[in-house]
Order: sequence, then C-alpha cells, then structure tokens
Amino acid sequence: MNCCQPRVVDNVRDNPVAARAEGLRYTEAQHAVALKEQTRAMRSTVIVVAIRLAISASLAVSGVIHAYLYLTGYRDIPTIGPAFLVQAIVFCVLALLILVGGPDWLRWVAGVLSVGALVAFALSRTVGLFGFAERGWNPSPQAAISVIAEVVTVVFVAASIQSSRTKTH
Repeated sequence: MNCCQPRVVDNVRDNPVAARAEGLRYTEAQHAVALKEQTRAMRSTVIVVAIRLAISASLAVSGVIHAYLYLTGYRDIPTIGPAFLVQAIVFCVLALLILVGGPDWLRWVAGVLSVGALVAFALSRTVGLFGFAERGWNPSPQAAISVIAEVVTVVFVAASIQSSRTKTH
C-alpha cells in the first residue's frame, strides 16, 4: 500500500469521526449504510418500547378494574372474590415488571394470563365458573373495559413475539 493512498475504512465504518481521526477515508456510501443501520436500530428500539408500554398499560387497566370490583362487592363471592384479588395483584405486578424492562418471558406470562382471564370471563357468561354466572356486559362498563384491555394485552404480546422473531431471523 502506498503511504499517500488513503486506506479504506472497515473497522470504524459506523463512526466517521473515528475514521477521520485515524486518517482513514470514510466514503459517503459507508456513511449512508451506517445511517441506515442506526435508523433501523432506533426504529426497532422505539417499537419494542412502545409494545412494552402497551402491554404494561393494558395489564394495569385489567388489574385495577379487578381490584376495584373486588373492593366493591366481589370479595364476598366464594372463589371468585379471591381470584379477582389475585388477578389484580398479579396483573399490576406484571405491568410494573414489564414496564421497567423485565425479561421477555414475562410478556409470555402476561399473554397466557390474559387469555386465561378472557376464558374465565366467557365461562362466567355461559356455563358459569365455580357456581358464579353473570349475563351480558355487567358490571358495566368494567366488564367491557377489562375484556378490551385483556384483548389488547394478547395482541401486543403477539406483536412482541413477532418482533423478536423478526430480529433473530
């Protein structure tokens, strides 16, 4: 290599300042590639955070509704009352852990528990659950809001799983 000929950047392609400091040539094409990679990484991070926030918020909504229902009368219903309290606590704790960046498996847990809550809701409206049955969307509006929150949780957990699979393949 000629001492006066610029060397091509390879080990510092993502950092044009470092390339220039080492006296290396940093081409516009390399800069464009680096910018595209940084933009893709930033977009991916924003999507992951948004999904995590959506899962946390929807879990918290369902948890708070179940806590409210427990406090306003469901605590007196055998089996169902304690189940509402457990769901309220678990969903709120999961919401907090996912919000602060807990491990990915917590999102799976959130999805599974939300599907379980939806199944329990459907059973309570059809054949009954532990001898307890309700009709329609009572208590209103809590039943509808809780179902929507749990569906949103399932949708965003699925999006989270899809997003993580896309990154690894």
